Parts: sequence; C-alpha cells; structure tokens
Amino acid sequence: MLVKSWLLVEYLRKEGNRNFHRLILEAWCGVELEVDHLVTRQFGLKCDYHDKKVEFLVNSTFEQKLQFLKKVKAVSTEEFKLIHAFQERRNTFFHALGPAKRATLSKEERLHIMDEAVAVTKLCIDLVHRQNA
Repeated sequence: MLVKSWLLVEYLRKEGNRNFHRLILEAWCGVELEVDHLVTRQFGLKCDYHDKKVEFLVNSTFEQKLQFLKKVKAVSTEEFKLIHAFQERRNTFFHALGPAKRATLSKEERLHIMDEAVAVTKLCIDLVHRQNA
C-alpha cells in the first residue's frame, strides 16, 4: 500500500508547487497507515481495523504510537525525529492556523516541505521493509 502512496507522492513532487496540499495529505496518509502496521506487527498482529485485538493499538494517538516504536527500538532516535518533525509541520498547516500559515509560504519553502514529505514517506517504506527482513 505505501509503495503506491510513495509513487503518488513522488509524482506529485515532480509536478511541482501546485500540488503542495495534495502531496502533504497523501504523504501523511501513507505515514499514518504504515505506523499503524509497524505498531501492530510489534505484537504479532496484522493491521486489520476490524479486529478487536488491534482496535486499542490503532486508536491510540499518532504520538503514542511513534513514542512506542521508539521505545521498542523499531525506529531510531533520528528516524523518530524526522517523522515527528513532519507530523508537527503537517499539523501546523492543516489544523488551527493552517490556512493563514500556508498562504504565507514562499515557493522555495513549499518545495522544501514537499521534499521533506517525500523523504519521510520513503523512510516509512524502509522501516516496513526492515521489519519484514
């Protein structure tokens, strides 16, 4: 699933600045989904959103899941920081002050943030592959 998200994110990045909002949202969807998969796999479960055993895990906050993955060393401190930074940036743009903040971004800032989104999406793919190895 995430490979498809990553390909879409890569395509949107190549299309440039006009896809800023969609790229950030697509990247975030992929990151959230794969973090759910990483967490449930720590317990030997599949990420089935209809499974009552998985419900508690996937209904935890993203921050709780990310902290858990760091604690069990499924993600390194550096990987945690990259994902967390993207989470905070995404939250800034799509909650509360988001519209006003997005409107003031320069083209260069948007492109930098888009590059960050692509990198974090790719990182999550690598984390899943590492866990499957």
